[in-house]
Amino acid sequence: MKGFTYQRANRVRTAAAVMLAIMLALAGWKTYAALQTVRAYKQAEAHKAAGRLMEAEAQYLKASSVPGFDYRKEEISASLAELQPVVHTMRTVASLSASIAEAAASGSVAGLAKAHADYQEAKQQHAARGAADAERFAQAASEAHLETALADAFSAARKAAEKRLAGSKPADDTGSAASELILIPAAYYGGDAAKRKAVNALLQNRDTARLDALARTKPYKEVWKLGEELRISYERLGWEAAWIAPKLEKLAFGSLSIVEKQDLGKFLDAAQQLKSYEAWAGPGSKIDAYVDSVIRNRLVKAAALADSGKYDEAIALYRTIGDYRDTSKELLAVEQRKLANDPQQLLQAAGAPGKLAAVTRLKGRDGSAQAAALSETGTRLFFAQLQADGSPGLLETELSPGVKPKSVRYSEPASPGGDKLLLIEGVSAQRKARYVLVQIGNTGLHPVLDVEADAIMSGQDGELTVARPLSAETGASDAGALLRGYYRYEQDHYVLVRAESAEPDRAKNEPAQPEETKPDLGKPHPPEPDAGKPEGSGSETQPEIPKKPAENGT
Repeated sequence: MKGFTYQRANRVRTAAAVMLAIMLALAGWKTYAALQTVRAYKQAEAHKAAGRLMEAEAQYLKASSVPGFDYRKEEISASLAELQPVVHTMRTVASLSASIAEAAASGSVAGLAKAHADYQEAKQQHAARGAADAERFAQAASEAHLETALADAFSAARKAAEKRLAGSKPADDTGSAASELILIPAAYYGGDAAKRKAVNALLQNRDTARLDALARTKPYKEVWKLGEELRISYERLGWEAAWIAPKLEKLAFGSLSIVEKQDLGKFLDAAQQLKSYEAWAGPGSKIDAYVDSVIRNRLVKAAALADSGKYDEAIALYRTIGDYRDTSKELLAVEQRKLANDPQQLLQAAGAPGKLAAVTRLKGRDGSAQAAALSETGTRLFFAQLQADGSPGLLETELSPGVKPKSVRYSEPASPGGDKLLLIEGVSAQRKARYVLVQIGNTGLHPVLDVEADAIMSGQDGELTVARPLSAETGASDAGALLRGYYRYEQDHYVLVRAESAEPDRAKNEPAQPEETKPDLGKPHPPEPDAGKPEGSGSETQPEIPKKPAENGT
C-alpha cells in the first residue's frame, strides 16, 4: 500500500513539473513576441521620422504580423494606410528607373520602348487614383530623373540607328535599324508629323536603293518576295510605308513586260505568284489589270489563229493560257473545229487504227462533223462523228470480201426506216463498179447491199434499180445475164425482188440502161473546196456513236 502511494505521488510531481515548464515556455515566448513587436514598432517610427518610408513600412508590417499580441494595432494600421500608397509609388519609380538603365546599357530600343510604355501606364494609373497620387508620382519620377533618362537613351538610340543606315550598302539588310527608328516614340521626335517626316526621309531612300540593288542582282521573283517581306515588317510595326507598294509595282511591271515578250508561260507563272501579294498585286490592282489585258490580247490572237486554220498553234496558245485561267471551253471548241476540218484526224482521234484509205469528210444535217474511211486492206469500214459532248465516237464494220475503194459518200435516199446509208464505190473486174451500201443504225454499221453493177439508182416505193447486177444473189456470171435488177429493203437488208433479162445481141454490144431517169446513187457529189473530198448530204440527226470502236459492225 505504501509503495502504491509513493508511485502515485511521484507521477503527480512529474506532471506538475512538465506543466510548469510549459507555462514558463509560453510565458517566455509571449514575452519575446511582445518585445519583438515593441522593437519593430519603435524602429518603424524611427524610420518614418527619418524619411525612410520603405523601411518604415516593412517594420510596421512586422509589428502587425505577431500573433496573439495586439500592440498598438490601431496606430500601426493608420501608419500603413498612410505609407503604402507612397511606398508603392516609390517602388514603381524605382522599377522604371532600373528598366531604363538596363535597356540603355544594352542598347535595346525595344526595351526602352517598353519602359516608356510602362511609364505612361503608371502615370495614367496614378492620375486615376486622384490628384494627390498623380502629384506624388510626378514628384517621384522627377526626383528619379525618369524623363531625362528616357530622352537621353532614345536620343542615343536614334543616332546609332541613323549612323547604321548611313554607313550601309544598298544590298545590306537594314531592317533592324529601321525598326528602331520606328519604335522610338513620337514625343522624342517632336510629334507625329515630325516623326513621319524624319523617319520616312531616311527609310524611303534606303528602301528604294535596296530594292533597285536587289533587282539588279536577284531573280525577279525573289525581289518581289523580299519586297513583300519588307512591306509586312512595316505593317507589323504599325508604320505606313507608302512608297513600298508603288516601288514593287514598278519593278513588277518592268519584269513582266520583258518576260511577256520572251515567254508567255513564264509570264503567266510570274503573274500567278503575284496573285499572292494582294496588297499591291491582287484583284483590282494595276498589275492585275495589266495581266488581264495581256491575256485578253492572247485570247484574241488564239481565236484569230483558229479562224485562219492554224489549229495547232491556237490549241498550244489556249493550253498555255489555261495554266493561269480556265480556257477549257475555248480549247474544246478549237479541237472540235480541227477534227471537223480534218477527217483523217477525226478518225484517228475516234480510234480508227492503222493506215486508212478513201478518207472522206462528211456532215450530217444537224451540222455535226463526220468522217468515213476504209482500212488499207478494204476489209473494214470506219465511221467517226463528234458527239454532243465534243468527244469523237467510232463505228466500224467488216466488209467481205475486201473493197478496193474509189469513194465513200452518203447515198440518196436513206433506208426505208430513215437510217442513213453510206455508199462505198469500189473497183470491179466485170462491171463499172462495186457498190456497197452500209446502214448507219442505232446499233452500229450494217452492210445492206453488196453488188457489182454498171449503175445503181433509186426507184419507186423505196426500191433500188441496179443496171447489170452481178452478185452471189443473182447467180449470174456472164456479162449479159441480167439487164437490170430490182432490190427492196426487207429484214434489214436489200434483197432482189425481180429482174429483167438482157437481149443476147444487145447485151454483148452495150450496157443496159434503165427505163426511167432516176437519181444515180453511184454519181459522185461535188467535192468540198477546202477538203478536196466529197461530202455526204445530211438527213436525220445521226445516232449516238460509242466512243470506243466496236469489235465488229454487226
